[in-house]
Parts: sequence; structure tokens; C-alpha cells
Amino acid sequence: RPENAFILFRRSRAPYHHHHKMRQAAISKLISLEWNRMTTEEKSPWFALAAQRKLEHKQQYPHYVYRP
Repeated sequence: RPENAFILFRRSRAPYHHHHKMRQAAISKLISLEWNRMTTEEKSPWFALAAQRKLEHKQQYPHYVYRP
């Protein structure tokens, strides 16, 4: 399943927080606060990257259907 904009953002920010010896839940909370404070313009590169990844995923797995 392709990653959404927030997941891509979180993955890019997590290494910055890892050296502080924090738990994953605490890291996620900090990163989500960061994300929620960002403007639409600041988020737009992440949405563009997510759209690109979604297209790549669709090309690589044309018959993929998400089944929760």
C-alpha cells in the first residue's frame, strides 16, 4: 500500500528525534504536532511525493486492492 503524505513526512523526521532516546509514541506525537502546525504550502511537497509514490505503486502492482 502506498504511503500517504503524513507517513512520508514522519519517516523523514523520525531520525531527527531518534537520537533523543524517545519512545515511538512520543516521537509520533511530536511529529504530528509539527505536521498540524504546517501550512498547506509547506505540506504540498509531501502531497506531491505521496501522489508520485501512489502512481509508482499502481504501475508496479496494477491489480492491487487494499483490503483492511
